[in-house]
Amino acid sequence: LILPHTSRKQAIALSERIRKAIATFSFKVKGMEKIRITLSLGIACFPINANLSEKLIERADKALYLSKEDGKNRVSSSLIASRNIINFGFCPPAFTSVYYSYILKGIREVIEDVGDIKLNIKAPDKESDYNRMSKIFDNIIKNRVDALAFCSMAGDYLSPKIRKAKKAGIPVFAFNMPESLITKDITAHIGYNHKEAGEKIGSYICRLLRGKGKIVIIEGLPEEITSIERVSGMSETFKLFPEIKVLVKTACDWDKDKARKTTAKLLKKHKNIDAICVADDDMAIGVAEAVSNAGLKGKIFISGIDGSQNAFAAIEKGDITATLDTNPVGMGKALMRTVIRNMIKDEKVSRFIKLPVSIVDLENVEKYIYK
Repeated sequence: LILPHTSRKQAIALSERIRKAIATFSFKVKGMEKIRITLSLGIACFPINANLSEKLIERADKALYLSKEDGKNRVSSSLIASRNIINFGFCPPAFTSVYYSYILKGIREVIEDVGDIKLNIKAPDKESDYNRMSKIFDNIIKNRVDALAFCSMAGDYLSPKIRKAKKAGIPVFAFNMPESLITKDITAHIGYNHKEAGEKIGSYICRLLRGKGKIVIIEGLPEEITSIERVSGMSETFKLFPEIKVLVKTACDWDKDKARKTTAKLLKKHKNIDAICVADDDMAIGVAEAVSNAGLKGKIFISGIDGSQNAFAAIEKGDITATLDTNPVGMGKALMRTVIRNMIKDEKVSRFIKLPVSIVDLENVEKYIYK
């Protein structure tokens, strides 16, 4: 559609009317029951997104694929705009886990595509250093960023900082956090349901064991809500199977080396362990090293949760059995796109943007590994 004398806001409103009309319409097809279809739409505006007709069509097409990538049946407008540079502050818990490097990869891919974004990255040297994270938050706010994103279980440590940023007119975005920690001061949250992730991997392990076996659960930090919710999802699933027995539930502080050493001790103490379910991928790889060192590779099912490239490579080698694709690169892309959309004042940003999770094992790992 070409819409002369139409603002972006008006184009979005018209597109939404079209989308809703099609989504609720029953199409009659000969020889079939009535069917419903949905529509994904992309918008580009002259001269905000492009000055040339070819570029305008190209950017509308890219916006269409944003709609598809963000879940289909929605309207997206081009993120490529003639605007002042956005100063974006990014504060992960640490880069000790490669998971956050993949989120950063997704952010950078969007920045490379869109341009005009200055990235200000700060993180503590080690995970769960909340005092350091609190200071980093203060420094980022003092740098007068246009938007700030973080992932942390810091709770009370960061709540006053988030309120301070909001009062200063800086929107704060959260990613990869349990929803129970999201406050009204956070503009939007991008992530998945951690308890459902635990349930999904728990169900998968129960299917592999045919509902009967001995299981060890490796937690992260026992007091952190991410670990609590993931392990809760696993544990509640195992309770549905009377012949599944959880031998041990132990914390390894999100640390690969500690997971390896703890697993080595558990293997000496407990015989005939059938599966080890782990609250993140880095620890799962540490568990796999201990299992291999004990000569038990391939005899114990090992599962992670995060969906890192390291875990996918470990699956391909047969070191671990499965993980979940929580799509950290996709999370980074969704985060950056949400930040930009929030800066476009006539676009409505969803408060919760949930990404789906799916099992990755030897049967489908090939398609998840970056070439």
